[in-house]
Amino acid sequence: MKVLMLTWEYPPYIVGGLGMACYGLFKALAGLGVTVDFILPVKEDVCFEIKNPEEASHPRIKTDKDDEVEGLKGEAGANKKPLEFFKVVYELPEEGAYASLKDFIVEVSKRLEVVPSKLGVEVPEAVILRLKEILLQGNHMISKVSYYTERALRLAEKVDFDLVHAHDWLTYPAGLMLKKYFKKPLVSHIHATEFDRAIGFGHPLIHEIEYLGLNYADRVIAVSRYTANIIKEHYFVPEEKIRIVYNAYYVETESPQKVRKFKEPVVLFLGRLTPQKGPTIFLELAKKVLERTRKVRFLVAGSGEMERDLMLWASSLGYGAHIMFTGFLKR
Repeated sequence: MKVLMLTWEYPPYIVGGLGMACYGLFKALAGLGVTVDFILPVKEDVCFEIKNPEEASHPRIKTDKDDEVEGLKGEAGANKKPLEFFKVVYELPEEGAYASLKDFIVEVSKRLEVVPSKLGVEVPEAVILRLKEILLQGNHMISKVSYYTERALRLAEKVDFDLVHAHDWLTYPAGLMLKKYFKKPLVSHIHATEFDRAIGFGHPLIHEIEYLGLNYADRVIAVSRYTANIIKEHYFVPEEKIRIVYNAYYVETESPQKVRKFKEPVVLFLGRLTPQKGPTIFLELAKKVLERTRKVRFLVAGSGEMERDLMLWASSLGYGAHIMFTGFLKR
């Protein structure tokens, strides 16, 4: 079997929870004899192939011009240059026009005649047209999704695949269009919902993409019972369509070499700077500790829509270099 995977992350470049989940999944599928081709948000027209578990750490690049780019691990080559990734910065939405999310979803359902109870339902042309409207919204976040979708459709013409597997809302438009145009079944994998990322209503366009991507998939994979309950309750995804697959993990056999930069103990926050991850709680704890002692440093590693506000808040506390920000880290 050959699976075309759509994902926004894969180690070692963008290594969030999604990237590590994909690494474990792709490696396990390859061990079962499944060929995995996957498309990442890179500016070059390339996709990656894994045919056995060992290749999960060194995916083979598939391109018409093999000498133009280097692999994920940076194989040597005189004419090779690194892949150029683009990333989405989550943008907090303006106030929604609907009093409740339920009213919003019901309105979308009626307008597009969504039939969530049917398994294997075809993707209507009205849904494709609506997705194209959304992708033309023009803001930074949606424009990157539009760019990825366009690239995925073009690359899919060069890949032989039996199934499309899309990870989270960023890839759902591409997944739905591939299902429509290539007549292939679609699995939508939901790692986190807009309810997890946002405070309050959330971004209506993301809610709409999640709603359509989940209801028009042939199968939905949720990473937890909690997530499964969320999409059943708020997006009306039928339970018979959902399968729960927990994220696995692997243990490094070699301990990394540690280099101590500071004499004091260091407390680390590592993650996306978004409400879902709780960075404000980390700074509140840092404040309480630093009120008692300055013999400790707090390090915030990561980026996100809250980064500027968090830095301003930390600066206003007056603890100087005892609270430090690294910004986005590739590795």
